[in-house]
Amino acid sequence: MDNNTRAELGDILTDQSKLLELLASNINALESYPNLQAYLSSNNQNSISYRKALREKKFTKEDYRYAILELLDWFGYKACIDLDMDFIINQVAEKVGDDIDAIKSLTIKDVGADNISRLLHMMGEAIYAQVDDQPSFPWEATKGQTNHAFWRKCHLAYDAMMHEGYSSHYKINQWCQATLGVSCPQSFPKFARTYGDPRLIESWRTWSDWKE
Repeated sequence: MDNNTRAELGDILTDQSKLLELLASNINALESYPNLQAYLSSNNQNSISYRKALREKKFTKEDYRYAILELLDWFGYKACIDLDMDFIINQVAEKVGDDIDAIKSLTIKDVGADNISRLLHMMGEAIYAQVDDQPSFPWEATKGQTNHAFWRKCHLAYDAMMHEGYSSHYKINQWCQATLGVSCPQSFPKFARTYGDPRLIESWRTWSDWKE
């Protein structure tokens, strides 16, 4: 370390405010210092605005938790799309057969705690694998088999699904093939319920060059 570098390091170490500002830019790197990490996190401006919103009753902590769970639900769904889930599908089939509506009434015991635990482990590995290159939205993907022809017209599929009664994947897929000439990805109904009208998503408007 040369003298100039040593001087810069000394400047940072002797200026607590500057040091805290630098550390706050990467809080996750402070896992070995939980108290310092908690302090910096609690003084983050977004954290402060969150606590203020709770005090002013703009929403409740449960509202916030529910919004996070909705997001995690979508992440989990995306992680599962490419996983081999036959071990769970076969278990469920043994319980309900062709009564698809009965699936929602199954218990953890019915599906199997070991099966669920196995799937969650697989999902965890899949999520880590996606971190580096997983796009925020399907149309942003540059790899894989994304159906860009569909996503360019997905606003029309959204209207059909939400306003014309094509609520299941089977129904909306049939509609898309007949009306748009493209297949509907299995993930679209979940996407539509999670993110809403794609015309309200700036990324999609820019990508699709959609005009009112």
